[in-house]
Amino acid sequence: MIYILCFVTLIIGLLSFSGIKSAGGYKDEGIRLMLPLYLAGDTVSRIMPGGVRIALERRLRLISARGTVYVKEEADRFIVDAAAKAFLIIISFLIIAAALGASGNRGGRIIERPGVGMADEEKVVTLSDSEGESDEVLSIHSRIYTKDEYDAAAENASDYIEKVWLGDNESSSGVSGQLHFPARDETGTLKIEWETGDPSLITRYGEVHNEDLTEGKEVMITARITDGNYETEKTLTANVIPAVEEMSEADIAASKLQTIEEEMREEAIFTLPDSIDGYSIEAADERKGYGVRIALLGMVAAAAFIAIKLSRLRDSEKKRDDALRDSYPVFVSKLSLMMGAGCSVNGALEMIYEEGMRDESSIDHVLIREIGTFLSGIRNGVAEPDALSDLARRIGIREYTRLIALINQNIHHGNRDLLMLLEEEQSSNEFLNKERVRRRGEEASEKLVFPMIVLLAVVIVIVLYPAMINM
Repeated sequence: MIYILCFVTLIIGLLSFSGIKSAGGYKDEGIRLMLPLYLAGDTVSRIMPGGVRIALERRLRLISARGTVYVKEEADRFIVDAAAKAFLIIISFLIIAAALGASGNRGGRIIERPGVGMADEEKVVTLSDSEGESDEVLSIHSRIYTKDEYDAAAENASDYIEKVWLGDNESSSGVSGQLHFPARDETGTLKIEWETGDPSLITRYGEVHNEDLTEGKEVMITARITDGNYETEKTLTANVIPAVEEMSEADIAASKLQTIEEEMREEAIFTLPDSIDGYSIEAADERKGYGVRIALLGMVAAAAFIAIKLSRLRDSEKKRDDALRDSYPVFVSKLSLMMGAGCSVNGALEMIYEEGMRDESSIDHVLIREIGTFLSGIRNGVAEPDALSDLARRIGIREYTRLIALINQNIHHGNRDLLMLLEEEQSSNEFLNKERVRRRGEEASEKLVFPMIVLLAVVIVIVLYPAMINM
């Protein structure tokens, strides 16, 4: 994980170095500590695909209703800020992942045993030799008290042996695989020592060496159960049959290791041996894989941050469109009123603009800015039909597009026909307003559904809880 952190840091460093010429533009006290990340974000902004940048600029232009230069600068700031904070999230998660990896106990040989009465634990140990590594599961049993406290458990040991000694073998009449010779009884209080009538065929560890066996052979097995003062022998008979599948050397070594662990259950600390059967042994890091998961979580968090930022941008665009639609009836009414008083289209728009600048609550500020851009174009020599078409394109809402198209079509026919059309537009817009209000009411109702469900669940819990605790 440290290598991944170094690699990501190197990439960000290269991006920062590429954007060092822009360092003068980031003097804000609030971002001084994140300056390398903002320089890297500046490089990302410069290499951003054109299609992505154009789409972002289009959204920002709709929201801000500003000129091209302002929109380009705003798009640069948006990309730089999003990239810098995404880099910060990724690096933060990678640092946490690397710290967890560094604090792991990979390569250690000390395992702390669970206290008395606690549940047994399983540890993963790595068996390694010249041919590679093999991960095996090692059970770490809880610590026991002195032998005097467990005399009553001796009578259960024989039944326990009868239950588990066959291991994965189906019956004693067909033994072909590893036998389970526990070093202690089920409670972990009594020692069990094993002897077999033919150690070359079945060892005291329960290993079955039937590789060269051509026919079945019975072997007597003796289990000595002792608490240190008393000893009981239990005799078992195993009919060993020829091997079907050989055990791996790693499985045999793991079985021996498990037996050693069980023999040392009185110790609070179990120390792994250096090696068994040529395999070196070390405790595997329990948090192996956590670093990768945290690093991936960091990537997901960075992607979620960017997605949220874009979602907020879309929400701003929706709010802008809603505000423009809400201002449409007022705009049509003012335009009709002023043109009815004898003003031209340009004159009426200029009066609406001046009123909007004086009183921002009279009409939406985005619409006022767009009208201001239209008037600036007229003053700079842009033809009135072209300026009106640009106004419709920038606003990008169907009602305004239709209205401006009507104005463009009738602009050379005088105000009389245009006034009639504006009055008709006002009448038809009343129905659209009612529909818009109804739709917003439905959306508000939908947003209340989840809180109502939560409230219902709380009420149910409050009502049922007294009855449940008295049952």
